[in-house]
Amino acid sequence: MKVHGTSVSIDGDGVLFRGPPGSGKSDLALRMINFGAQLVSDDQVCMTRRNNNIFMSSPPTIRNSMEVRGIGIVNTIAQKEAPLILVLNMLPNNVASRMPSWRLCTFLDIKIPAIEFAPFEISAHLKVKLAISLARENGIEMDGYE
Repeated sequence: MKVHGTSVSIDGDGVLFRGPPGSGKSDLALRMINFGAQLVSDDQVCMTRRNNNIFMSSPPTIRNSMEVRGIGIVNTIAQKEAPLILVLNMLPNNVASRMPSWRLCTFLDIKIPAIEFAPFEISAHLKVKLAISLARENGIEMDGYE
């Protein structure tokens, strides 16, 4: 299964950034890479199920490349795959709710925590790590399904 989005691995945890073109997916991934994350895939993400996990990878035709808006396509080194533990849906207006609703989205019959996210905030890279911690610890209250 292929989805539109950008994915990174942070300390072994895979995060999928979703949103329309220009919503900040690649921009946030670039900032996360600057703080130690590894790119998995940009623009298209392949999803495969193994046991009760979803693994993200890059299609071979775009592996090791990333579109940086205003610069162009750049070469990078992408991690081969990462287990998906969190989905961040980019907010086009970059305005986050004070108390956002966590949801579950389903890929290949596996439910993954998801939240709306403001990618252009200065603290966005720190908030990604906090969201991963909450998703990993199951310390979140789900409000429904996407």
